[in-house]
Amino acid sequence: MLFDSPAYFLFLIPVVLLYWRLDHRAQNIFLLLASYFFYGWWDWRFLGLLFGTTLNDFLVGLGLGLTSVVAQLFFPAQQVGIANDFPARRASMMAWNNSALFFGISLGSLFGGQAVAFAGFEANLLLSAAIALIGSMVVGLVVPTPPGVHPARRPV
Repeated sequence: MLFDSPAYFLFLIPVVLLYWRLDHRAQNIFLLLASYFFYGWWDWRFLGLLFGTTLNDFLVGLGLGLTSVVAQLFFPAQQVGIANDFPARRASMMAWNNSALFFGISLGSLFGGQAVAFAGFEANLLLSAAIALIGSMVVGLVVPTPPGVHPARRPV
């Protein structure tokens, strides 16, 4: 079945009509199954590849969601650590930390999307690692060492 064939339009019309009648979660499942049917009609041998990539994408999304939850749980502890390390400049250090966080999110969104568009997800991973490394070096140079802590022994 090709996009310009009469069979496609006979397939598309009931899919669209049924899609509009379903609730949101059922719409997603229905579109997934309709897509499998559509691509399976073209060449059934690729269905295993489609199932595998669907499962891979689901697991990667689940992993990203879990790391987001862990990051949200870690953030208050990080803020408390900053407040304890810099009691005299607590507000300004927390503001710098939040600014760096949102700047990092913005950089990741800007450059990550471009890296994926031009070179695939592998380039995005390398770019993210490079940004993280540069960011940690900048923090090491800019953030002053708390009093009483030797620079070589300060916690990271």
